[in-house]
Amino acid sequence: MKRTGLAMLGIVWGLLVTWASAYTFSHIHWPTPPSPSTGCNDLEHCGPRTVFLLTTLGLLLWPAVVFALINGIAYKRWSNRKWAVICALCTIVVVLFYLVSYAVPALGLVG
Repeated sequence: MKRTGLAMLGIVWGLLVTWASAYTFSHIHWPTPPSPSTGCNDLEHCGPRTVFLLTTLGLLLWPAVVFALINGIAYKRWSNRKWAVICALCTIVVVLFYLVSYAVPALGLVG
């Protein structure tokens, strides 16, 4: 029962980190990326709705799944120090993932 509770806390932490990152980075005034004149590069309007929904859910929920797995595996197997280090590193990776998804297109680093 404790393992399940810790896994649920991992889900909550993953969702919180995702929300905080997306909220913070979406409110930064990034430079406007150059708009392509041909083709369609918008997943929401150019692809099938199912693909859009699954991709969006995957991008938003993967941190919650990762933290739930970490907490489920770490329970009574890892020291508190090892668990804290792994959780901190994963939190940094999640924040950097969302930062890159906002910063790279805004700075024109992709063609």
